[in-house]
Amino acid sequence: MPNDPTRMTLPLRPGLPRLPGRMRHLPVDDRGYPIPEFVSRLDGKRDFRVVSLDHLAKCIREDVCWICGQPLEEFKVFVIGPIPAIRGISNEPPSHSECAEFAAAACPFLLLPKAQHRQVDNPRVRKMPGATKSNPGICCLYTVRGYACHEKPKGVIFQTGRAVRDDWYTQGRRAERSEVLAALEDSMRTIGRNAAIVKRVAELMPT
Repeated sequence: MPNDPTRMTLPLRPGLPRLPGRMRHLPVDDRGYPIPEFVSRLDGKRDFRVVSLDHLAKCIREDVCWICGQPLEEFKVFVIGPIPAIRGISNEPPSHSECAEFAAAACPFLLLPKAQHRQVDNPRVRKMPGATKSNPGICCLYTVRGYACHEKPKGVIFQTGRAVRDDWYTQGRRAERSEVLAALEDSMRTIGRNAAIVKRVAELMPT
């Protein structure tokens, strides 16, 4: 993004994972976090609570990464919670695997199970369709070769389809098998236990 005063002027936060090469062009905020392309502006400043719907449209139109904004390749990775993984849907477009891995290991919201999104009480802010402030404490890097995009009354939904692989993270690290199974069990209690859901859970279980 041209003329961004934060671009390449601030150091990365100590302790973050190694920044992928695809993300090195991103600006850094005053906390030391790289600012993904999907982050929009509020009152003249990039604000993580505000999603760029223009970038969302570009991801759909040009098949670019949700995080770094560069063209995607054969494998595309959705960063989603347990329930979206079971249902095979996402409210956000996919990313490169290395960008998704960095987000799973570095994003404060994904890193801290008790973290919550701060609300934005501003009528000018365009919110992500279907976005939620809840934090399941675990996320799935759901890798696919292709996906479908559907317009819904409340916004766009991405249908992920069958995963080539799924990797689970919690608190910035790879999740243990017991943690994944506990998250899937909690999700089953939330959305029910019909045969289709049980089958999907079995597909997602780590071996």
